[in-house]
Amino acid sequence: MIPVNPSLAGSNIRGLKVYASLAEIDRPVDMVEVFRRPQDLLGVAREAIEINAKVLWGQIGVRDDDAALLAEEAGLQVVMNRCPKIELFRPFWKPKLNLGN
Repeated sequence: MIPVNPSLAGSNIRGLKVYASLAEIDRPVDMVEVFRRPQDLLGVAREAIEINAKVLWGQIGVRDDDAALLAEEAGLQVVMNRCPKIELFRPFWKPKLNLGN
């Protein structure tokens, strides 16, 4: 994980350097996960395209259809309004039956 936050650039989050933009990251980025306001997503999508990211993922509550279309047309896979932790573990989740009291 590589934190990107323009207002915290240059600081550290949990020991990780915070970058001001995706373009400043000095290594390849596979997935851009967005924890920002939905209205910021279009700009992030443009940045993700510029750095050749493979996936644009909008966290729960983060959705912008124009950003999704732009990213998809550029070849990125797009997920909106979902949490990776929930989605990645969903295939392994099994309801517990007969729980009793």
